[in-house]
Amino acid sequence: MTKPISGSDPLRGALPDEVDLLELLNSVSRTWKPLFLGALLVTVAYIGWLSIEILISNPSNKVYKAIKLTFVGVDQRTYPNGAAFHLEDIIAPVIIQEVFEKHSLETRGITVEEFRRSLSIEPYAPTYALIVDRYRRLLSNTSLVGPEFESIERRMSAELASATSGAAMLAISLDRFELSSELVSKILSDLPATWAQYSITNKGVLDLDIELASAKSIDRELVNNIDYMVISDLLQEKTQLVEANIELLSEFDGAATLTDPITGVRLADLKQSLKDLQRYVIDDLMSPIRSLGLTRNRDLSLYYYEDKRQRLTEDFQFLQRQADLVKEAFEKYSSETSLATIAPVQDGVAYLGGGAQLSAGALDRVLDMSSEDKAEEYRQMLNQRWLDTNIKAADLQNQIAGVNRLITALKGEGQSETSKALKDEYLTRAERILPKILDRISDFLDITQRIYKQLSKESIGINGKLYEPITNQPYIKTFPIDIVRAVVVWAALLIIMAIIVVPSVMVRHAFKNRRKIVQSR
Repeated sequence: MTKPISGSDPLRGALPDEVDLLELLNSVSRTWKPLFLGALLVTVAYIGWLSIEILISNPSNKVYKAIKLTFVGVDQRTYPNGAAFHLEDIIAPVIIQEVFEKHSLETRGITVEEFRRSLSIEPYAPTYALIVDRYRRLLSNTSLVGPEFESIERRMSAELASATSGAAMLAISLDRFELSSELVSKILSDLPATWAQYSITNKGVLDLDIELASAKSIDRELVNNIDYMVISDLLQEKTQLVEANIELLSEFDGAATLTDPITGVRLADLKQSLKDLQRYVIDDLMSPIRSLGLTRNRDLSLYYYEDKRQRLTEDFQFLQRQADLVKEAFEKYSSETSLATIAPVQDGVAYLGGGAQLSAGALDRVLDMSSEDKAEEYRQMLNQRWLDTNIKAADLQNQIAGVNRLITALKGEGQSETSKALKDEYLTRAERILPKILDRISDFLDITQRIYKQLSKESIGINGKLYEPITNQPYIKTFPIDIVRAVVVWAALLIIMAIIVVPSVMVRHAFKNRRKIVQSR
């Protein structure tokens, strides 16, 4: 027998220097029992965990249907008319009641409350998990500082809000009652359809967020009771309402090509028709009334126009004072900036007239204010304000002159006997034409309202709908656990278990063999 080398492992000489593959395979094969027991324990433990998860999640038989919300403003949670939008609007009580009655669910032993409790809706975003995962990796960067971390969080919140705002998942639970799959499909289709119809018809949610005057603003009874001279102002105000409607609608893209569905009139045609009404009908009627001072009650008309002249005069004087103040500010600023520009500088210190010394901070402010670009911009702003104020004052001055002429006509000053004889004739004509003018203005206002409705529908792109289905058929989810994911996790646990068990058992066997060899020696 060969003696072991001094100072070395006493077993080293007895062990082979090369690995025996057959012995290695034999060692691996001897691990099957622990491996089987480990797999059994892992499987039982995992099944138990899944069972607990199922019990906690309280699985139910639900049917789902995804819809895409298509109206303008959904990402800001508003309807096109500016009203607030909530996802729960789609299953509001009034919608649920109408669908419940439509399908006669009461005859199936279902109450409205049971039906309401079975319905749910939540944001639907297929990319939600991907967005969260992407930002989670970004936020895991340990080198991020506070502001960077907050910026990434804000971006994630904004992206998640955008992803979940455009679609919704509607669901009905069949735990409390049983319904055929065909009826469930109809209910899930009718809920958003009923909501859309109700919102459009009753709440006007597709109307654009603008205010237009309507024909209801014309009070016929009021027109019949006021004086002819005052009617002139009233007709001017009502025609201005039509003009304002046309201007508001013209600001939207595509409005110029829309036509009134009843008359076929476009905005450009309506604008020209309004001009013709003003020039050839209203002015033709009102000019002799104003010139001759035709009135039902002379004293009341005089009081109205004298009061109007007083108010216009006060407004005119106020604008004149504004113009004077703007002019004064312009002249003062111009002189100050000129002085600052020519201020002498000696040894880095600025001196103004009289030897006043400016500090470094004051010098910086003076130099900043004396900048040519800023000074010129400020002067132009003051000059434009002065010009606008004077234009408004000139317009008021023209109105005052017109009121003075009406007061003169009412007093009958400078009228011939022939003019006085025509008064009865024009009064009769006014009584006949005024109702027709009011009818025409009402028609114009109605046309703008109908074009407004057309424009509101065009603005959402799908001509009157608020949503569209993502899938035509609903789908059923009866098991709360993702089977594919569960199998993958189970397989991964088995592999991890095998990686731990096999080497451990082989090492244990190797130590047992070594002890046997030592004992045999």
